[in-house]
Order: sequence, then C-alpha cells, then structure tokens
Amino acid sequence: RGDAIESMAITQKIRCYNPADFRLLLEGTGLRVERIEVGGEEVSGEATSGSPIWKAWSYLAVLKL
Repeated sequence: RGDAIESMAITQKIRCYNPADFRLLLEGTGLRVERIEVGGEEVSGEATSGSPIWKAWSYLAVLKL
C-alpha cells in the first residue's frame, strides 16, 4: 500500500518573480505586461519598496500580445 500512495504523490514547484524580472522573462516572446494587480487593485508604475506588491503573497499579471 505504501508504494501505491507514493506513486500517487504529486510534486509541484513554484517560483516567485518580482515584476521587473517577470518582464525580463517575457523578452523575445511577443508578450508584454498590460497591467499588474494586487488584491484587485492595479499597481501603477514601477513597484517600489512601499508598493503593495511587496506586502502581497501574490499578484496578477495581465499579459497582451
């Protein structure tokens, strides 16, 4: 039974990127960041240390071709 449970195990890894690094990852893909939201509120301009994005666990990046 132990082997059956281990074979059902799923491993997921996530990586967190700050917005500037995320934009760098998009270079050459044809995609661009249209906007970034934290808690449903748009974060405008570059994210500084006082920006709500640095206090959030996640953000939504809306991409556009």
